[in-house]
Amino acid sequence: MKLLVTLSLFLFYQNVANFVTRLDFAKATKDGIYLNGYVVNIPYEKARSLNGKKIRVNGKVTIVKGLKKRPKQTLQQGREEDTRYIESPRIEILKI
Repeated sequence: MKLLVTLSLFLFYQNVANFVTRLDFAKATKDGIYLNGYVVNIPYEKARSLNGKKIRVNGKVTIVKGLKKRPKQTLQQGREEDTRYIESPRIEILKI
């Protein structure tokens, strides 16, 4: 029973991101903004207002699998590597 609870907690924490970073608006794309290896979905105006500030981000992580290269196949649109998204992040502004 203890092993099952420990495994459940481990799997839960694998799907949750929690980190502190300084937001750089220059890293924004149409997908979101790249922060610590995650694509974080932040509205454009909110991202502009947070530019240069130190923030704590936490939220559920969704992984979108990348495309596999196959020989002699037409090119596909998309990313080759897996992409980690945080769709509904909780953002806290930290004092400098």
